[in-house]
Order: sequence, then structure tokens, then C-alpha cells
Amino acid sequence: MPLTSLYRSIRVSDRPCGRPFYRKGPPVPDGAWGGDVEHREPIQVADSPGSPFARVDLWCAAAIAAAGVLVYLNSFAGVFIYDDLREIVESRRIRDLAGVWGNRPLVALSLALNFRFGGLDPWGYHLVNLVVHVLAGLTLFGVVRRTLRLERFGERLRRGASWYALTVGLVWTVHPLQTESVTYVIQRAESMMGLFYLLTIYCLIRGSGASRPWPWYAAGIAACLLGMASKPVMVTAPLVAILYDRVFLSGSLAEVFRRRWGVYAGLCGTWLLLVVTGTLGAIVASDPGRPVTAGFGYDGATPLAYALTQPGVLLHYAWLVVWPHPLCLDYDWPIARSFSAVAGPGLIIVVVLAASVWSFRRRSWLGFLGVSFFVILAPTSSIVPFAHAAFEHRMYLPLAALIASLVIGADALLARWYGRLAVSPVVAWRVNAGFVLAVVATLGVLTMQRNRDYHSAYRMWADVMVHRPLNPRPYTEIANIVFEQGQTEPAIELYQHAIRLDPGDHLAHDNLAAVFLQVGSTAEAIEHARAAVTLRPDNHRARCTLANALIAGGDLQEGLPHLYEAVRLRPHDPWSQSNLGRGLALEAEQLAEQDAGEAGRKLDQAVEHLVEAIRLEPDLPQAVNYLAFVLSRHGRIDETIARYGDVQLDTAHALAWLLRGELSYREGRLDDAVSNYRRALAIDPTHMAARDRLKSVSRSAAVSVIAPE
Repeated sequence: MPLTSLYRSIRVSDRPCGRPFYRKGPPVPDGAWGGDVEHREPIQVADSPGSPFARVDLWCAAAIAAAGVLVYLNSFAGVFIYDDLREIVESRRIRDLAGVWGNRPLVALSLALNFRFGGLDPWGYHLVNLVVHVLAGLTLFGVVRRTLRLERFGERLRRGASWYALTVGLVWTVHPLQTESVTYVIQRAESMMGLFYLLTIYCLIRGSGASRPWPWYAAGIAACLLGMASKPVMVTAPLVAILYDRVFLSGSLAEVFRRRWGVYAGLCGTWLLLVVTGTLGAIVASDPGRPVTAGFGYDGATPLAYALTQPGVLLHYAWLVVWPHPLCLDYDWPIARSFSAVAGPGLIIVVVLAASVWSFRRRSWLGFLGVSFFVILAPTSSIVPFAHAAFEHRMYLPLAALIASLVIGADALLARWYGRLAVSPVVAWRVNAGFVLAVVATLGVLTMQRNRDYHSAYRMWADVMVHRPLNPRPYTEIANIVFEQGQTEPAIELYQHAIRLDPGDHLAHDNLAAVFLQVGSTAEAIEHARAAVTLRPDNHRARCTLANALIAGGDLQEGLPHLYEAVRLRPHDPWSQSNLGRGLALEAEQLAEQDAGEAGRKLDQAVEHLVEAIRLEPDLPQAVNYLAFVLSRHGRIDETIARYGDVQLDTAHALAWLLRGELSYREGRLDDAVSNYRRALAIDPTHMAARDRLKSVSRSAAVSVIAPE
């Protein structure tokens, strides 16, 4: 049966679930901008499993899921970029399920499970992101469909609820503006929060029309709690739920709290999770041991300056909804500092916000969508400063409000136009369906094109460079990439250009110092490392770079205090521990002829810090190589193994097998010791300590061994 005929054949049941369909009550407004009509208690249209509604809804849900999978299939070729490197590749937090507690614990748990089952293969991470996004799209479909089937809407909207919900769900799921929340792995925090946000509202709707509402309400509170564990933006969910209840389910705020005060007490109670995880404290205060990028402790912008910047950002977001090009990973949006930069955008936003509030007070669906748009964006687009004033992933959930407004509003305008032209319903439906398919197909193609930018970090940052040529970050990031590929001169030029664009870019100074240090330009390395430390004294890596440059220049005594400070700033950072261990080993060598006892103590401290670095990061070549040098140079392998034999080392390092060989030898398992020494020499044939131990233990075990050349 054609979909149009099916919709025409459906009649609204007047006895859902055996209950009266409505009860009379106080008058409430209807329509987008008001108009008093008789209030009816909001009872949803019944959907029995075999009804035509249920069959249509299943096909609609399948279409949304299929569209989401289709447009994001090529995202599986994406790589880890930008914050992915810090939060996933370099993170120790996700290496152990026991360490996921803290900020955004549910996101950390999902990443830890990804790492447990797939290591650092991006494929599995992208799969989880896609599943979350598709589930969010399906939940949005359910929210829109059940909302439009409420009795407060006219018959045309109620009978076409599945069609409107399908359109909103499809457009929202395939919109290119969503790529940053789906294809950019670490931003699954946004999509997970969006999923649980929508589930909270969905459970509220289901509970309001159920004969036994509390299972639904309890599920909504649980979803809200999971959202709080995903991202702090979820803090607005209880408020939006109350606003939804007032507009669609109850006649007034007094009625909302009279009927469902327990529900909202439970929803607001989930705010406690933001306190116990330390998220609230991080927003209102700063951590002197870490760089602050968000909250009132961020010194890059005052709350007022940040708030005055946001109207321009919001207008840019709105423009990307209707014209999603160009998209940019890092806008480096400037803080508004002039009247002209604030006045125009600010006036537009104030007018739209005032109209939304006025419409909301009249219980208009359009007013609810407008107010909810601003409320959801309030945590990141109000007075709480962030290092990034604009980020596309912040539009993940607010995009639904704008799309729903456009879909329903456009349908109302087209309905009037069709009526004036006397267009038949069948023709009108076909035109509308064709237009929707064209829009969805266009957006889907743009999404797939955008996904390709995530296939390479170089490609992504080159794209940022094209669209934001005055942003220093893409030059620094591309310099990092080319330097890792051994292209020193281009890297130096890119770092220098980034510094010219922003002399206060401490990361560019630090990275440039590291490059100069590697090529032997010690004076230039010291200069830029000092600049990095001056700009950001709490940057532990800049401290290490400066210390290494000073040590390379022959000034060990000036370099060591910076290494101690780096460990104090970040005691659990393996690089800081490793560098301090190396510095102490060098100091021990200097003291060897003057004070053998003090030299021995310094050497013990060096070994302790190096072993701690290996414990924190078993696959850290720097620490492994330094420890191998110390053990070989001072002949202390036996003593070190006796104290630190339980250190777990990666199998790719010769020292790992050397230490395992020593453990086997001390336990009397000579054959195992010989086998481990051989493995060490197979990895590094020049490893003299492994070669010497192999010869010595082989003679003890009466095993004929020919050491590899």
C-alpha cells in the first residue's frame, strides 16, 4: 500500500489502552504562536505491535539506521587526531578499567573497553561512535513522533507524526555538522550525552501516558545519570524536561511539580555526580598543576568577554545548519573586543531569544524549541569561558531543535501554498518526499566527503590551514607530522611561522626547541625552551625540554631544578620521571671521582625514577634506553633486578628480555635465561650487556651458543 494511502487509512483510536481519551481542563494555546483551545490531557495515540502505525514506524526507524550507517561507513578509515592523541593514544587512564573514575567516567569506560578488546586500532572506536549516533537518531525519531501524536496538536500533525519524525531523524542523522561528534573519536562524549539526553525526554513522554509510569520515570532518571557521566552539558537536561512538561504535558509549572515532583527531584539529584567526580570543582576553580582550558579559572577570556563573543558564534552555528560549508576542526575563534563585533550579532540573538521566551510562555511548540536551543548551549555558550569559543560538536543536540523547527515550519508554509494552488494531497506528498530525499542525499554526500578529512591528520590540519590561515595551531600540528617523518627544515619553518602568528604559543616554542635540540642547535633550543617555560610555567614537558637543552649545553646544575619541577608538576608523567632519572645518572657520573657515596645515592635515585617511568609507560623507549645505559655502565644489573624485577616491559625492547633473563637466572632456570638473552639480542644485536650475560650463563648451563653478529 502506498505510504500516502496508508496515512489516509489510519484513524486515531478513541480508546487507547482502555482509558478515556481525554479529560477537560483549563484552556491552553495551540499552534506555533498561540491561540486558546480546550485543554486535553496528553495521552499518546496507541501503537499496538500489529497496527499500521507500528509497521510504518519500524520502516522509518530502519531508514534512519540505514542512512546513518551508509553515510558513516567511510569514517572507519579515520585516524586518531588532535585530542585523540592525548585522551586515547597517550592516556594511561584507559589502560585499566579501574582508573576510569573521574571526569566523564562513562566515556572513559567506553574508551577503556575499546582499548581492552582492540588496542589502538581506530576501527573499533569508530564502530562504537557510529552505534551511539544511530541510537541517538532513533531516539530522536521516537521523541518527535510521540510528541506530535499528543492531543494538543491538530489532526494533520498527529496523523503525519511518523513522516515528520522520519524527516527530522534523517536530516539530523546525516547532517555534516554531526561529523565532529561521530568521526572525531574523543567527541563521542557529545554523542553519548546527546543519546542519554534524548532518552531522558523520551522516558518522560512514555511515563506521562502510561498506566504504570514509574518504570519509565526511573529509566529516565537512570538515563540522566548516565548522561551526567558522559559530559557536563547534561546539567541542563532536568530543566529542559521541566520545560517540555509545561508546554506539552501540563498546563502550568505548578501542575508540573504537583504531578511529577518526584521525577524532577530524581533528575536534579543526578547533578551530584558532577560534584563527586570533581567536574564542578574543575569549572569553578583552577588546578595549578594542570593547564586550565575551561571554567572560571581559564585566563584566556573573562566571563563577560566570552559571553559577548557567543552571539557571533551562535549565528555561525545557525548558518552551518542551512549551509554546512566550510566545516573546520579548529576555528580559533577570536574573543570579541569591539562594539561592532558585538552589537549586530548580539541584537539578533536577543531578539530571537526574546521571541522564543514570549512564545514559550504561550505554550507554543516553537517557543519550546527556541528556548531549549539556548538552554542546551548555555553551558558552553554563556559566561563559562572555554579555550575554544566555537566547536561544531556543541551543536550535536541543539541541531535537533533547529531541524524540527525548519521541518514543521516548512511543511506549514507548503501546506498553505498547496491549498492556494489546489494541489492534490498525493502530488503534494510526492513533492515533499522528493524534496526531503534530495536534501538528505545532499547532506549525506557532504558528510561522506567530510569524513575523508579524518582519514589523515595531515589532511585535516591542511584543511584547517586553508580555512583559518591566521590560526597558528595547524602550522604547529603539520610541523609535528613532518618532523616525525624526518623532515627537519620544513618543520622548523612551520614552527617559526606559527610563532610569528602567535608569539605567545608556548607549544610551538616548546616543539621548536625540541627540534633545535635534536639537530644540535643548543643555543636556539635553550632560547625557545625558556620562552615556553616563561609563557606556561606549569607545562612539565617544556620544563623537560629546557632542562635537556641546558644539559646538552653543559649546564647540568641549572637543568636539574627544572627536572625536579617537572616531576612535581606531573608526578605520574613517565617522560618527566625518565628525564629526571637520566639527569640524576649524569650527576652521579660527575660525582663519582669526588664523592663515591653521594654518587651511589644519586645513581640509586636515577634507577628509581627510570623504573617508575617504565612502570607508568612500559613502552617508553627513552626510559628503557636510559635504564639500559645505567645498568650496563655501572654493572648493577643483578642488584636492580633484585629490587625491580616485577617491572613489566614491552616485548619490543631488548632490555625487557634482558631483565627477564636475569630473573630466570636468579631463579635457577638457566635454559629460560639463555632463551631470553637470545630474544634480547635478536631485537638489538649490539646490546653488549645481553651478549655478555648470554655467554656467561651459557657456559654455566653447558649450552653451546653462537652469539649473533
